[in-house]
Amino acid sequence: IVPADAGVYTCRGIQDSLTQEAKVELALEKKISFENTLLEQFVRQGEDSLVQCRASAIPGPEISWFVKGNNAEIKNDNKYSITNDGLTVRNVQIEDEGIYICQASVTQTGEVKRAEINVQVMM
Repeated sequence: IVPADAGVYTCRGIQDSLTQEAKVELALEKKISFENTLLEQFVRQGEDSLVQCRASAIPGPEISWFVKGNNAEIKNDNKYSITNDGLTVRNVQIEDEGIYICQASVTQTGEVKRAEINVQVMM
């Protein structure tokens, strides 16, 4: 089965001039996986750096970011920018070092998966 196979299928039966139809929808699911996501990443102090995290799933996942020990979700602001490739940390400082959590979730299936990324600041 490939993604192009997804869709609505119809089965039609005819007997003695009576026609019966049944329809079924084939929806594909693929569990969340993290691709090209290193669990230890290095960023340079004073620069804008990307903490890479790429998750894939069918249906596509929503990505959220957290810093371990802080329950608040990271949002786009002057310090952080969330992209499809990861989290950009602007003007990296030593206090930005720590464990960042990249959380992928698929609402339709209820699946949630996390990658804990140890971010170390290089001088």
